[in-house]
Amino acid sequence: MDQEGFPLLGYAAVSDCVQAVQEVLNKIQDIKDPKIKEELKIITQEAHEKEVFGTPTFVVNNKIFWGQDRLEFALEEYSK
Repeated sequence: MDQEGFPLLGYAAVSDCVQAVQEVLNKIQDIKDPKIKEELKIITQEAHEKEVFGTPTFVVNNKIFWGQDRLEFALEEYSK
């Protein structure tokens, strides 16, 4: 335990944290790619046209379901 009572992390835990941070940094770097940037603009425009707001948002059969608690309703609509 450290001075504040938190457990000290072993090498494996620190390595996992570093790997997770590196994955995030890679995704941030990917956003700078012009091709990905253009795709993001298109997806954002499509969401705007469908009046999507907030996350997560599900569009099923042209109906909008917003929020994690609406996933079951979206799946039910999909099954129709």
